[in-house]
Amino acid sequence: MEKSEVFKVIFSLVVNFVNLIPKDKEFGEMTTNEFYLFLFINFHNPVTMKECSQKLRLSKSTITVLIDKLENKGIILRERSNTDRRKIYLVPTKKGKRLFSRISGYFSSIIDTVTAKIPKDKIEIINKGFEYFIKSLEVEK
Repeated sequence: MEKSEVFKVIFSLVVNFVNLIPKDKEFGEMTTNEFYLFLFINFHNPVTMKECSQKLRLSKSTITVLIDKLENKGIILRERSNTDRRKIYLVPTKKGKRLFSRISGYFSSIIDTVTAKIPKDKIEIINKGFEYFIKSLEVEK
C-alpha cells in the first residue's frame, strides 16, 4: 500500500468514527481541538498544561484558550500541585467524567457494531497492525 493510501485510510477511519458518534449537545459544542484536549486530559488524568501542549503539539497559549473554554463549560478544572505551586494539573470535573463516560460508551458501541461485521481472525490482524503502527510512531518522537 502506498503512503498516500495509508494516509487516506487513516483519515477516512477518523472521519467515519466521528460521524458515527450520536449527536450529543455537550459534545457537539466542542471544537475538534477542545475534543482532543478533553479526551487527552481524561485518558492521562492528572496532566499538566505543558504535557498537553507537548503531546498535542499545540502552543501553550492555544492550550490556555482551550482550557478556558473547557473550564467555562464546567468539564475541566485547573488544580495547583500541593508540592509545587507553580505546577497546574488539569483534571475532569464530575460533569466532565460523566461526559467522558458517555463518549466512551459511544465509541464502545461503534467498535462493537463494526467488529461484529469482521471475522475474529481479521480483527486480531487489524489490532496487531494498529499496535505496530502506534509503536512505530512513539519511537519517532
